[in-house]
Amino acid sequence: MCAASCLEPTQVRLVLMADESTCAQLADPKASRVAEISVAPTPVEAEFIAPSSTGVGCSGGLIGDLVLVPAPDKTTAAVRVVVGVTKPTAECKAADNYAGCIVARRRFTYTSHRSLSLPIHLGASCVGNPCVEAGFGETCEPRQSQCISSLTAENDGGLEPGKVQAPDVR
Repeated sequence: MCAASCLEPTQVRLVLMADESTCAQLADPKASRVAEISVAPTPVEAEFIAPSSTGVGCSGGLIGDLVLVPAPDKTTAAVRVVVGVTKPTAECKAADNYAGCIVARRRFTYTSHRSLSLPIHLGASCVGNPCVEAGFGETCEPRQSQCISSLTAENDGGLEPGKVQAPDVR
């Protein structure tokens, strides 16, 4: 019989990926690129909380990954990723509609004792399209070049945005 220590951790692994053209721009050694990642209990808080910054590169479409665990007494989270593609990330501002930048958002619920993967695709078709018309509840889907719900649902051990309606986490 397995003790409690044998249970899977409650976590979500963000996997940041980019299409070929975006990856090439992020991998350019002359352009020191940074990803700003904000994690908070609600989408509004994720928009305004001070982000953590990390240097980014890109190889074979993979930018990198980050593992998130729930805060005490929290089962939901909202994530916002901002990456400057044609300019430094520090210059990415809502006031200019994030021109030259990609903004990706996700909202999810942690599943107890489940380690889930949450892919975040950063694509050229989303540069300058922050999807803020419906508040902070949408994200740009690069394969469709349109705004979809940032709310995710579990699907085969991973989380997918805009696929299944689930209780709102706002």
